[in-house]
Amino acid sequence: MLTEQPISALAELIEAVAAPLLVLDLDEGGKVAAVLCNKRFEDLDPPFASGATETQIPGAFRAAIGCCARSAAPIELSRFLAIEGEPRDIRLAPLKGADGVVRRIVGTVTDESFREDLIAARDQAETSHRAKSDFLANMSHELRQPLNAIIGFSQIVVDEVFGPIGEPRYLDYLRDIQFSGKHLLNIINDLLDLSKNEAGRLALIEQPTEIAEVIETSIRLLRDKAAVAGVTVRAELPSDLPLVWADEQRLRQVVMNLLSNAIKFTPEGGEVAVTVALDAAGVSIVVSDTGIGMAPEDVPRALEPFVQIENVMTRNREGTGLGLPLSKALIELHGGFFSVQSTPGKGTAVTAGIPVARFVTGPKKGGERQIEAGAA
Repeated sequence: MLTEQPISALAELIEAVAAPLLVLDLDEGGKVAAVLCNKRFEDLDPPFASGATETQIPGAFRAAIGCCARSAAPIELSRFLAIEGEPRDIRLAPLKGADGVVRRIVGTVTDESFREDLIAARDQAETSHRAKSDFLANMSHELRQPLNAIIGFSQIVVDEVFGPIGEPRYLDYLRDIQFSGKHLLNIINDLLDLSKNEAGRLALIEQPTEIAEVIETSIRLLRDKAAVAGVTVRAELPSDLPLVWADEQRLRQVVMNLLSNAIKFTPEGGEVAVTVALDAAGVSIVVSDTGIGMAPEDVPRALEPFVQIENVMTRNREGTGLGLPLSKALIELHGGFFSVQSTPGKGTAVTAGIPVARFVTGPKKGGERQIEAGAA
């Protein structure tokens, strides 16, 4: 009976159901001993409420409950209830106890009109979601064109293609403009990728790809960032890594996102390591750091777009919160797996896996390759 089990847990379960739902517990005499229903059922007419007594249940409904209990068979009540004046059908289903006697009755709205309401609500949500994705894609495209012009023309001036500028400070300002433009363009590109992925329009340009080469070039490109942060980046890569069928640019984007995040959240003097492991499932790229880490309960939030985990250690670190969600989306687009393990004060390890189905060749033979960059 409801009174003999955790009411709060069952109430949460019932409330999570999208349709109106009613659960009635019966006593030994077949009378209603307990009533539990979700908010959607409480909105029906005539009204019901969890905790109601038998005398508070409308007479006609009480009679239907008794009939269902005695016959031990489901009962359909046509146009018995209403939602906002619209008639609704309800189905009462009996549940027997171990002794074969009906001890519980479950009531649900069953008419087609309610299902149509749910379908309409779902369609509206999907339409709204597509409109948001289309807006982001169009806006990103409109912003990229002028930004590319700013970056390109500022580079021409920095290189003094048509003659010297004269005042060195102007060059410094131009470099700042160029850096800011590239940073903004990267954010816009991430937004565009996310919107394309949500709309199911993010395509991969696949080719045989060397994982070791992707990691090595990513570390080289981030060498200066690591040096400025005082962080050492090292990689130990087995040389027997197979070629994989992947989008090389997207895979490099994932590795650079993970490395950039690790460097950003690792204090000066810390270390970022890249390791690669082969097993029966595929190949796993693991980027680990000795940084500030995060609580296990914050990991799911960190994988949501635009979410930044706020604490004393992260407050002064810039970012949009797009790196991890986008990396996860890109790996999953390859049919791979993505996981994050983190401990506050000790660091974070992110694993991006490529399934064995994407192997182009078997493992190669040879020695280990080591790469190191960043702080001396």
